[in-house]
Amino acid sequence: MENTERKYINNELIIKYLKRELTTAESEEITQWLHENKTNCDFLFGLEELYLLHQWDDIKMAANTDEEWQKLEQMIINRQRPGKTIPISRKIMKYAAVIVGLILTTSYVFWQARIIKELQAPMIVSTAKGEASQVTLPDGSKVWLNACSQISYKKTLFSNKRQVNMTGEVYFEVVKDKNAPFIVTSKNINTRVLGTKFNIRAYCDENYMTAMLVEGSILLTSPEMGKEGIRMKPGEKVICYDESGKSEFIREIRERESIDWMQKRLHFHNNTLGEIANELEKQFNIEITFPNNELMQERFTCDFENNENIYQIFDILQQTEKFSYKVKNKHIELIGKNAKH
Repeated sequence: MENTERKYINNELIIKYLKRELTTAESEEITQWLHENKTNCDFLFGLEELYLLHQWDDIKMAANTDEEWQKLEQMIINRQRPGKTIPISRKIMKYAAVIVGLILTTSYVFWQARIIKELQAPMIVSTAKGEASQVTLPDGSKVWLNACSQISYKKTLFSNKRQVNMTGEVYFEVVKDKNAPFIVTSKNINTRVLGTKFNIRAYCDENYMTAMLVEGSILLTSPEMGKEGIRMKPGEKVICYDESGKSEFIREIRERESIDWMQKRLHFHNNTLGEIANELEKQFNIEITFPNNELMQERFTCDFENNENIYQIFDILQQTEKFSYKVKNKHIELIGKNAKH
């Protein structure tokens, strides 16, 4: 009598099999598992067909009742009816039917669902105050994160898009792949590229998003930008404001401006002291307060190199005689020149 007892195998092996990443030893383990019984073969090859032909999203469900299994069977039958715009091969139908017929326990369904979930799980990288990080994505693209930033990367199984969600400030060097567009989502704006170098700043506590292009070409799109969006060329900078949805175009920026923070350089051009303090809090992991709100609106243009610490920076700024400062542990208080100490 044929052995039909189901035996589970490490999810990681199945995922690596689907992605064609098995070592020789792992291939032998999978082969031995397949030889144990037909049920294992049907499960793996059925899952592989669904994975390769992009049909999983249409039939996956957390089936835990007979009623839900009947719904799944009916959905498969409906696919066979004429007039459907999405064709499905007989081979897929065979494996989908095998899966419905053979998977009689919810644990087996959930095992299959967990495998797909692991395949689709995003990679998340984040930095805290005073931190910076560099990571290489699975497609080979390189990403640098400024302080208080996060990226979530997902290579969709059933799409050729490379998708990154981000907050904070991130510099990208994207590997070119004409068949797989690279899309960065920040706030409500999508930045679409094929292969290029660019910087995006989109902190949640700031009411704008900026994109600065160093090399290549990028296309910004959002509901406010219309169908055409904004196509950028090297040396250009775009500022998109959250509330109004308006965009400001700046041409011929300094190339180094987009990567100042990567070299631990700080560049401020006519920024308010409040904006400068906000940036310094992120970079140095320190709290800065203003007893006098008017002082926050004072504007400064200045550059600082990576060998200057937070106290040296304020020593330089206070030479303008617009304020003084007091330090207590990791807290700095800025005091206007007319305020009482």
